[in-house]
Amino acid sequence: MGFSDFPLAGRVFAGDACAFPGHREMLAFLDAFAEESGVAAHVRLRAEVLRVRLLGQEQGERWVVAWRGEDGEVAEEVFDAVVVCNGHWTVPQVAKIRGIDNWRGKQMHSHNYRVPEPFRDQNVVVVGMGTSGVDIALEISHVAKEVHIASRYSEDRLGKVELCKNVWIQTEVDCIQDDGKIRFTDGSAVAADIILYCTGYHYHFPFLDLDGLTVDDNRVGPLYNHVFPPKYAPNLSFVGLPAKTVIFQTLEMESKWVAAVLSGRTTLPGEEDMMAAVREHYRQMEEAGKPKRHTHVIMPKWEEHLNWLADQVGEPRLQAARLEMLEKAFRCAWSLDEGYRDRWEQEDNSATSAP
Repeated sequence: MGFSDFPLAGRVFAGDACAFPGHREMLAFLDAFAEESGVAAHVRLRAEVLRVRLLGQEQGERWVVAWRGEDGEVAEEVFDAVVVCNGHWTVPQVAKIRGIDNWRGKQMHSHNYRVPEPFRDQNVVVVGMGTSGVDIALEISHVAKEVHIASRYSEDRLGKVELCKNVWIQTEVDCIQDDGKIRFTDGSAVAADIILYCTGYHYHFPFLDLDGLTVDDNRVGPLYNHVFPPKYAPNLSFVGLPAKTVIFQTLEMESKWVAAVLSGRTTLPGEEDMMAAVREHYRQMEEAGKPKRHTHVIMPKWEEHLNWLADQVGEPRLQAARLEMLEKAFRCAWSLDEGYRDRWEQEDNSATSAP
């Protein structure tokens, strides 16, 4: 966590630098960064962006941004460049389950999850085994009767989780049976009170309507290395699209790359060269059997991606210790070891305390 010139440890986080900070500490860290960096003074809060449009070559290819303020008034302003940084954790993506329309139980998405108490004494099916799915399943297991994690990637780990008294890993959900039970693709079924979808989010840019720039099955494209649309580069860019990566370092490197390009300190390849790189990325994905929706999933190529970004702006490459820490954290999380955040082996401290 943290940025290269604004580390988390020693600021708002007084604990062991090897430990994971809590959400309150992360919020305090981001608030402190915004204030000390001067960013806060340039942020217009409670301003809903309605549309972003290109003025055209005759007017210098500048951009008009329209937004609605808290008072309901709509305003417009012209800018030289637009960087889209609205994230991708806002519009929930919900799995389509056959027979769900006739199911009488409760459903919710992890986007709306806050505390475990509503799950007390309930039988819960958690759909998805990513970071949120694992974290929430473990947290609610302390109050729920049973927790069943359903995932398409779990075939080699089926059954009761050894480290938990009431958590099971199941195959993907197949359908809702006539008797109301949830059936999995291996033919087994369980009775459940709640289905909790931990199935990710949609990339969503309702304010953008630009020719040649699309969102198709969670592929935003075409984008050169997940940041620049060749047709509109360099004055339109995206920061924060990659998933399953070292997020803070990725945000920092992408931001520095955009800043370096816009300031003229570095340049982009020509439009056709960038398009060729995009097509090659798509070809490699197809050859590897990766679905379109995983276009922006960086794992397991964290190191390659971050080092490429660092090279573009002359920054130091990713420390091997940081990469080792990340890989260990993911392995521990997916093993459903609930205490992994605060239990590092002594010999690992040199890796996990890297600045």
